[in-house]
Amino acid sequence: MATTSQMNNSLRSARNIGNLTNSRRIQRSLLSPSDSQDYFRFNVSSQSNLTLSLTNLRANADVFLLDSRGRLIKASTKGGTRSELIQTILNADTYFVRILRRSGTTRYTLQLNSAVLAPSPNPNPTPSPSPTQNPTPSPSPSPTSASQRTQEWIRQIPTDNPAAATAAFNYSGGLAIDSFGNTFVSGYSNSPIAGGNQAGFDDAWFAKYDNTGNQQWIRRIATNTNDYIRGLSTDPAGNIYLAGLTLHSSSTGSAGFIAKYDTNGNQLWIDNSLRSNTLGDIPEVSDIAIDRSGNLYITGVTAGSLGGTNPRNFTFDAWVAKYDSNGSRLWIRQLGTAESESSTSIAVDSLGNAYIGGTTSGVLGTSNAGGSGDAWFAKYDTNGSLQWVRQFGTSGIGNEAVSGITVDSSDNVYLTGDTAGAPGQLWAENKPWLVKYNANGDRLWSTQFGTFLTDSSDIAVDGGNNIYTVGRTQNAFGSSSGGWNAYFAKFDSNGVNQWGEILSTSSEDRTSAIALDSSNNIYMSGITGGSLGRTNPREPVWDVWVAKYRQ
Repeated sequence: MATTSQMNNSLRSARNIGNLTNSRRIQRSLLSPSDSQDYFRFNVSSQSNLTLSLTNLRANADVFLLDSRGRLIKASTKGGTRSELIQTILNADTYFVRILRRSGTTRYTLQLNSAVLAPSPNPNPTPSPSPTQNPTPSPSPSPTSASQRTQEWIRQIPTDNPAAATAAFNYSGGLAIDSFGNTFVSGYSNSPIAGGNQAGFDDAWFAKYDNTGNQQWIRRIATNTNDYIRGLSTDPAGNIYLAGLTLHSSSTGSAGFIAKYDTNGNQLWIDNSLRSNTLGDIPEVSDIAIDRSGNLYITGVTAGSLGGTNPRNFTFDAWVAKYDSNGSRLWIRQLGTAESESSTSIAVDSLGNAYIGGTTSGVLGTSNAGGSGDAWFAKYDTNGSLQWVRQFGTSGIGNEAVSGITVDSSDNVYLTGDTAGAPGQLWAENKPWLVKYNANGDRLWSTQFGTFLTDSSDIAVDGGNNIYTVGRTQNAFGSSSGGWNAYFAKFDSNGVNQWGEILSTSSEDRTSAIALDSSNNIYMSGITGGSLGRTNPREPVWDVWVAKYRQ
């Protein structure tokens, strides 16, 4: 048991409670108007059941479970002095807990319990058929090394003084390519990068590489607090659009931002006015997309009211907004239930319809499968009118989430994500999934891939409707040098796996984002604790990497 201080009130200063694998931790502290939130950091080394409770409250406080990038996984926001509870399955990784005061002054007891999950005795059952007449493809075996792609180049992005910055971390964010063959990658770092001193706890940055992998420039977006770039996109002229988040103090709130830069890295405009009307709310910005007319679409999460009325303050709602190329907002819409929703991804089709998706604890579609969270996605037309919502998941403590959305030339929609469902349900447990829908919201097929301890973080589709996913795995797509390996994989238009490959060092590696050019060259970015594109003298501290592969 430990008692916290007032120093752990940001992600940067989160109190480290260590490895939680097969163990219990108890923390006690006080929330007051002058100290309104606490952050804790922990990790699990194996896939685990997590039970998190917040008890002994004398005033209203909420609890939030965040991933290693500070993005929302689950929340418990019951209101009043009732105990808060979160139950879910976590993969091996680092996580944060945020305790947020909503009223008054209160002490609290935070208890975290973790139990390692045993692998399923039947890890490859055939998925259940989809609701349409089209059959669901069965997962394909992992490919052999004979199918390897050709690496054109790979680059690793360190902090300015990597040899000395033993506590520095560099995280990847968005990835995009332009019509001239340039690659743009973004991220954030807790140590100086791109020259100059560190402005805040975490500074956002983005960089340009030419077609042969030469870095052209790198730019920062930095305030004296925390800054993150969540999404990145380009237009046909080579302009760059960013969507992100700046965290301020609890008294001034936080703001989402969008920005436009020219191809030389000069800022054309920035709008950081995206705020909710709720004190202490974090209007999370998750992703960005651009239509054929150059309009911007962004999505995220809010605990307040951005484009609608939150049915119960301090639960999370999804939102989507449209801007023109000059940064003028055209519309904003909010979508939610009395429970919490997240929106993690966005894509736009040829007609300017926007698709957003994430996870929900409520009922956005026709029903909830009964798990701790269902995957969902929704379609909005170009004027912001909601067309339909689809929801799917598993029961028990199963937790499904959308991690990537894309559309093909016929405006079919492809989604990828992860599940912790039980065998014999819609999907087998602890494996990533792919789903294809048509523009009317009819499911065409669904399938799973990989093995136990594999997840999926992004998706892309080429002109032949072949599908590409990226993420991390411990035992799929080839032999590894360490635990978690970065991977990328290709599927045909029916969801049948064609090949998969890993990028592996002796430390942890993962792929975060993928993009394709008109020649179907593959561009990826991610993080590594080892040496992929250079020698990392700080192993196992993370660097960002970006790469190009030719098929």
